Amino acid sequence: MDNKNYCQKHDQSHFVFKDDTTACLLCINETVEEKEKDETTIFYKILATIPKKEQRLLSKWAGSIYVLTGEWEPRIFLKEVVAKAYRLKKTVDEMLEQIVKEESVRLILSE
Repeated sequence: MDNKNYCQKHDQSHFVFKDDTTACLLCINETVEEKEKDETTIFYKILATIPKKEQRLLSKWAGSIYVLTGEWEPRIFLKEVVAKAYRLKKTVDEMLEQIVKEESVRLILSE
């Protein structure tokens, strides 16, 4: 099957997000696992580049997810960065560079 909404590697359809972007959840999870050792560094690097208002927004957002999943903020943020990268057909590094350049996490927190 040759479909942009199908993962050849995992032989399954992509998950469709609210904004109609798609990505393979297994690919997202694999990348999160690969980058797990860097999650704290990534999170605090981004926190240092965004305004206080967005730091509060990010913290509130991550806190609400923590209540549901029990995962800590750096892991929650990493998952969102990786998912958004797959959905936008970018690399994780490109997503991080964009966040730093824009000094904003709005791209990650928006659906």
